Amino acid sequence: SQQTDKSDVCYLATQLELKVIRMVMNEKYFPKRARFVISNRLVDLAMDVSEKFDGANAIFPSSEKYLSDREELQVLGKSSFVSLKKQLNVAYQLFPNIPSGVMGEVFDLTSSIDSKYNNWFKSGRKVLKRELLKKESKKKKENVDVESEESKEKSELENTLERN
Repeated sequence: SQQTDKSDVCYLATQLELKVIRMVMNEKYFPKRARFVISNRLVDLAMDVSEKFDGANAIFPSSEKYLSDREELQVLGKSSFVSLKKQLNVAYQLFPNIPSGVMGEVFDLTSSIDSKYNNWFKSGRKVLKRELLKKESKKKKENVDVESEESKEKSELENTLERN
């Protein structure tokens, strides 16, 4: 379902953010001298991805404007995500002390986000279509109600005229 896809991407982005922060805080993996060069960049990117994805997910696409706002945040988050993956690869090559198991968990999360992102992105358009159909259906129902009310009034008027 769409809700699961959206939640999964945001949940995975948060998990990735937490793993990256924990990883770079470990001095066995990242020496202090690397903090300003690589570590801060990794944390900033991980936080940005999570923030943008959560922000996008918070926008319900009930109109084209809201969908556009949502998609803009999704794209910005994806851009940061691509940069984060590149920086993670650089860090893994520069710092051989990072255990492969730790990086494996991080890369598993990035793969999961990659696999779910497109469906999550597309879900906004599907939700908007559904919302527009609901509005259209509601309008038709209101028009039918107005028409039936008008014909009811007309019948009552005709009945009154016939009696007189």
